[in-house]
Amino acid sequence: MPPIDAIRTLRFAAGTTLAVAFAFGLDYSLAVVTPLLASVFLGAPSPRPTLATMAGVMAASAIGLGLGVGVGALFVNAPSLLFLAVGLLLFRIFLAAVSGTAPFLVLMLLLGVLLVPVIATISAQEAFQFAIDFLGATALSFVFVQLAFELFPDPQSQPRVAEPPPVLPPPARLAYALQRTAIFLPLFAVVVTLQWTGQLQALLFAVILSLGAQPGAGWRASLPMLGGAAIGGSAAVGIYLLTSLYHEFTLLLLLVGVALLVIGREQFSDRPRAVYFASAKTALIILIASSTSLFGDETGDKFFDRLTSILVAAGILTLGLPLAATWLRPRPRPQPQPQPQPRMA
Repeated sequence: MPPIDAIRTLRFAAGTTLAVAFAFGLDYSLAVVTPLLASVFLGAPSPRPTLATMAGVMAASAIGLGLGVGVGALFVNAPSLLFLAVGLLLFRIFLAAVSGTAPFLVLMLLLGVLLVPVIATISAQEAFQFAIDFLGATALSFVFVQLAFELFPDPQSQPRVAEPPPVLPPPARLAYALQRTAIFLPLFAVVVTLQWTGQLQALLFAVILSLGAQPGAGWRASLPMLGGAAIGGSAAVGIYLLTSLYHEFTLLLLLVGVALLVIGREQFSDRPRAVYFASAKTALIILIASSTSLFGDETGDKFFDRLTSILVAAGILTLGLPLAATWLRPRPRPQPQPQPQPRMA
């Protein structure tokens, strides 16, 4: 493994494990968000986030959460208008995702627009509190990102430059936005209609997973999403079973740290199986950190329900993205036919 990849792996594992320890130790509202976002930031081969970058992500979070609160409160008694408004917002955000907008900004906008209205349909006050807690947990995630970069900085001889956001041609942008909206709007409608607030973790997982999928991905390119979810879920089950037998907080952190080291080592490698571990890390963190105590009865009752929901979400994306790419692909424009030249008399 090249030195830069080893540093990335150690930084990813250390920063995310510290965030998990913090979330478990304080047991605050939406504690799952802090290690999850820390793992997303540290799992990307990007340079250390600057103050401007962090401010931009926080601003995007505030905008997305504000839109979610406003739309949910405004159309709480009109589900059809709620679905229409969220659908239009999703289309616009997904359009921005392939028009040069930074992926982290797109992620935060999507999370706000998709998660908060679900809470707002039950209680506008709870939705507002959810938005505040989400902003706080997001800010905390940057603390651990910066701490991880302090512990494992990039080598001075290998400065990194952030990769430019993806930009597609106009017809492909519209097709991408339609494809993603066609998948997430029905998921949102089902969660709202059935008031499945307990399935927000699965919706969160699906959003993060979808942004890592290449536009127009086929069946083979989509399979790693389900395979990675199974890998991360299996690791989470092993950690859950061991911590159920030995109620030791130190053991929990040790197991999480080792699992993240393995995942990071594979994710930052050039091996073909590296694509499986992007979704594996997300599934592992959500399952472990979605309840801040693996030693309580509440987690024992719901752990496997969450695992099932995450696997179902991965399965929907694995099947839905190739189908949407097939049915809603951009049509090629007809090329003008050359006119025959008149013959000279």
